[in-house]
Order: sequence, then C-alpha cells, then structure tokens
Amino acid sequence: MSVNNDQLAADPLGQRLIQILRAGALSIPFEEEFSDRLEITIRGPSPAIGNVMVYSDSDELTVYVGEHTHCHFSLYMHRDRSNVEAIHAVVEETVAFLSDLLADRIVVWSKSVAGTPSFGGIFRRDMAPELLQAGAKAYLWSGAPFIPQAARDA
Repeated sequence: MSVNNDQLAADPLGQRLIQILRAGALSIPFEEEFSDRLEITIRGPSPAIGNVMVYSDSDELTVYVGEHTHCHFSLYMHRDRSNVEAIHAVVEETVAFLSDLLADRIVVWSKSVAGTPSFGGIFRRDMAPELLQAGAKAYLWSGAPFIPQAARDA
C-alpha cells in the first residue's frame, strides 16, 4: 500500500526517500508501508540473503539485510550542513548503498550461534574481505555465496 504525504508529515527524511525511490532510483520493485514509521521492503532473490528492510526514524534511515546485519545512515553525521542538505545527503548515501548491494558490490555476512544468525556485517566486495570472520556465511545480493580470493587460491 502506498504511503501518503499526511503519514510522512513529521518525517522529511522519509518524504525524501519515498520521492527518490518513486522517481526510479532503484531498478528493482519495492513495497512501501507506514505503521508508526515509513517501512520500505525490497524482496530478496533467495532465502540465503533475505529481504532488505529500510526504516525511517525521522533522524536516520536504518537498513536491515535479512537476518544478517543492519546499518545506519544518520542526520547527525551531517551536522555541519543545513537540515535540507543533510536530508539529501542521507538519502543519497542510503540509495547508493542499496544500489551497490543490488549490483553485488556489497558482501553481506553473518555468523550463527545455535542455527540463528547472531552477528554480522558488510563490506565492499573489492575492498575488505579480511572483515569476514572465520566460520561466517557470506553472500551477494544475487544469493551467490561469497568466497574470498584467498580461499579460492588455496
């Protein structure tokens, strides 16, 4: 169900995110809804990765990647800018992250305890595989498992 402007009246960050997403910022469908806040869902291509959920809390956007991990894009990181500029910067960072994730440029990993993912993280596919903890499962958005080059060379 589409979110309306009245629901986002107190959330300019959510308003900007919806505006940019509806304008076609991502090349994949998404769902939008409003409970006590804006919620965006991008259905995952495989159970291994899960869905992406984006929540607006008025002062930050939080992106959850399945049960693996989450990250924050916060207005307070842009305190040196005007409120409007900060909102634009946070939305731009979030959409850039989502674009990279959907293009398999971001690796998502988690380590399970008793079969349930208990902690995890992300890193750029081309930059920091040392962040991948031993015994963790790592995936690209496409659902393909990520295997570090060192493991492939062994």
